[in-house]
Amino acid sequence: MNNRDFQRIFYSSTFQRLVKQKKKFVIPAVLFFFSFYLMLPLSISLFAEIMNRRFYHLLTWGWGYAFAQFMMVWVLGIIYFYKARIFDRIRDEIENERN
Repeated sequence: MNNRDFQRIFYSSTFQRLVKQKKKFVIPAVLFFFSFYLMLPLSISLFAEIMNRRFYHLLTWGWGYAFAQFMMVWVLGIIYFYKARIFDRIRDEIENERN
């Protein structure tokens, strides 16, 4: 692919739609991930008494939140898996336009 092909693809409406849709998903997902991730150390240091309370047998709120982070990663991964199919379809459109 030469520079002219790259510029034609970059400025095409299909590629711009792909970039827009990816940003629309990735930016909020990353912001949510980091905020959810950083709330655990912050909540443990600022609300230690609450995070040490038990809510289910021997499980404390701190441990529950830590386990919830594993679930959050799986859920975001599954959502991205399905979103990637949409992104791949748009990429295929771009490839077909190129040929």
